[in-house]
Amino acid sequence: MIEAEVIVPMATWLAFTPGLELFSSGQGDLYYASNDLDPYLKNNDDDDDDEEIEDMTIKPTDLMVACAYNEDDVNSLQVNLLEETEDGDLNMFVHHELPLADFPLCTAWMDFNLRGGDKGNFIAIGTMDPGIEIWDLDIVDEVQPHMVLGGHSKKKKVKGKKAKKYKKGSHRSSVLGLAWNKEVRNVLASASADKTVKIWDVAVGKCAVTLEHHDDKVQSVAWSRQSPEVLLSGSFDKSVAMNDMKDGGQDCHKWSVEADVESLAWDPHNEHSFVVSLENGIVQAFDTRTASSSSTSGRPTFTLHAHEKAVSSISFGPSTPNFLATGSTDKMVRTNFAEFGKPYILILSVDNIYFLKHR
Repeated sequence: MIEAEVIVPMATWLAFTPGLELFSSGQGDLYYASNDLDPYLKNNDDDDDDEEIEDMTIKPTDLMVACAYNEDDVNSLQVNLLEETEDGDLNMFVHHELPLADFPLCTAWMDFNLRGGDKGNFIAIGTMDPGIEIWDLDIVDEVQPHMVLGGHSKKKKVKGKKAKKYKKGSHRSSVLGLAWNKEVRNVLASASADKTVKIWDVAVGKCAVTLEHHDDKVQSVAWSRQSPEVLLSGSFDKSVAMNDMKDGGQDCHKWSVEADVESLAWDPHNEHSFVVSLENGIVQAFDTRTASSSSTSGRPTFTLHAHEKAVSSISFGPSTPNFLATGSTDKMVRTNFAEFGKPYILILSVDNIYFLKHR
C-alpha cells in the first residue's frame, strides 16, 4: 500500500470562545480555539512534529532524486532527498511518493510551469499505458497527475465487444522513451512501442506532430541542446534517425546500427556528435555531418564494447570532454574516456549505485 508523507497544517475544526461552558460542571471542561490555549494539553509531540517538518524541508544544499519504482505489483514515483549530514556522510531517504496507475518505463523532468509563471517542477512519466502522466513534484500529497497526454478515453461497445478508444493524438501502445526540450520548454518528445515518435505541446496538452519513420518499436529520443529543433530517435529496427522539426520532421536522416537501440545521448562538447547504446552491450558514436537519407550510410566514429549485456543508460560528463558513463543490465556502471576515436574503460564499478547525476 502506497502512502505519501503529508504535512497536515494545524487547523481549528471547531472554534469556541475561550471560557464558554458547554455541557460542563464549570470546573475547567472548556473548548479552546486551539490546542496552544488549552492548559491541560501537554505538547509532548512537538519534538516529533519539528523532526517531521525538518525532514520535509528542502535546503539549498539538498539534492532531489526522482525514481520510478515497482514492487509487488505496486507502482510509484519516489522523490528522494539526498543530504549531507553534520559528520560529512551522505543520507538519502524518501521525501514523498506519488502513486502511478501502471508500470513505469521512462521519465523526463521539466521546469516548464504548467500552472503559469516562470519555472515549475514537473516530471513526465511513460508507462505500459499509452497515456503520458505529468506530475507536479512540489505537491507531496498529490493523488492524480496534473495532466495526461493521450491515453485511453471511454470505451464503447462494437458488435457486443468492448473496443479500445484513444484520445486524439494518443500513442496506441506503451511509451518507452521521453525527452524534454530544454530550449523550447513547452515541447516534449515521446517514443512508443507503436513505432511512432510524437511531439507534444504541454502548454495545451496536445500532440503537435507524429513521426512514422521507424519500422519497429521506438525505444529512445533525445533533443540536441545546441540545435534544439533537431531530434534523435532510436528503434528496435536497428536504426537511429535524425529529424529537423523546423519543417515538421519531414527531413529525416538515418544511421544503421548492429542491434536494437537502448539509449541515445548528444555530446555536450561537440554539436555534431552523438552516441547510441545497444542491446548487445556495444556503444557507437556518429557524426551528424555524415547523415544520409539511407540507413546504410554513415560509419561510426568509434565502437566500444562497454558491457556483456544491454547498455540501458548512457550519459556524457558535462564538464569533462570525452568522458562517458554507461549503465547496463549486467548491474554495472562503467566510466569511459573516448578521444581521437579510441575509447577505453577507466573505472569498473560493481558496488551499490544510487544514481548518476548530470548537472
